[in-house]
Amino acid sequence: MAQDRGILDGMYGEEIVFTGILKDTREELRRLVREHGGRFANHISQYTTILVVGEQNHPTAVRRGESGKVSKAKMYREAGQPILIISAKKFYRAIDEWYENPNKRSIFV
Repeated sequence: MAQDRGILDGMYGEEIVFTGILKDTREELRRLVREHGGRFANHISQYTTILVVGEQNHPTAVRRGESGKVSKAKMYREAGQPILIISAKKFYRAIDEWYENPNKRSIFV
């Protein structure tokens, strides 16, 4: 049953940006997001709804304590844009839970 879900559910209406190191490549993440009805983006914008934060190893992120994408997402959020900032671990766990619960409308609710 869960395998039939996809384009009309899950990430529908979400624009998702990733930062840091995750277990999947960006191309795999792009495919995952699109298969579930979401939009994959490389940069934070006024359309971003979710930022997924992986391991932060870039020198700037290490020095400042967060990536430029995280800083920009926080700036947009402070200005009133509802951006969900979640860890990569929570992202993958939410996807797993969504597949286990066929009645759940969105992966991130």
